[in-house]
Amino acid sequence: MLLVVLFLTHNIGHNIMKNPLHHTEREVQPQANSSETPLDENRLEQGYHDEDESEIGRTMKERRERIKSVCKKYQPYNNVRNTLTFRDYYFHNFDITVCLIAKRTAGASWQQLIYSFWVPVLHTNHMLPPDFHQRLGLEKPFDPKIMYDVHVYQKLRAILMPKISFAQFIRHVVATFEINKADAHWKDYTSECSPCYFDYQYVTKLEYMTQELDYVFKKFGIPSDPEFAYNTKRSTLTDFTSDYE
Repeated sequence: MLLVVLFLTHNIGHNIMKNPLHHTEREVQPQANSSETPLDENRLEQGYHDEDESEIGRTMKERRERIKSVCKKYQPYNNVRNTLTFRDYYFHNFDITVCLIAKRTAGASWQQLIYSFWVPVLHTNHMLPPDFHQRLGLEKPFDPKIMYDVHVYQKLRAILMPKISFAQFIRHVVATFEINKADAHWKDYTSECSPCYFDYQYVTKLEYMTQELDYVFKKFGIPSDPEFAYNTKRSTLTDFTSDYE
């Protein structure tokens, strides 16, 4: 289970809000000797440097160095448009941009899909046996209009859903990438937060979230219970990379 939070400063958040960015059809493609390569080495080498030698400080530095190393080695494609439009959250008062990467495990989304679509279809087509509620541990007949506890849906899935092999799952994942509709739970990090294009100063992980967020908040002078700024989504923007060059 992994949740990654990336913090970006250098007035980037302020510039985004002050100077509206504009989308074009062009994306940041991996082209050699171009200012629009996925990895701008000058940008990363001249970027933020934290001399903190605490254990967490060293960990943060190691993560940034690993990002640089991987970017230089593989030159991955970075979907900057997606990052700016859907993934970045801006702390207006602290000049910080934050990008979140979902944990790599099943979330509550499947439960919502079952509740919203699958169960109502089964119920409407009389595909649920009369005693089905008893098999789910319910006293009354199953009602698709009710949002039950998660364990009810877990039993329901086990009883009704077909078994899917790992090979079938992999084919499904590949297909979602081919039609550009990959689920956030298995998208690659470069598609989500463009770490080879933006020089993120801090990278925190779910395993040590409490200690690491406390460390980062103190660095930026953020209260321990900050409110995320409204996630500004811009759908009609022109040179959306100009403020970063």
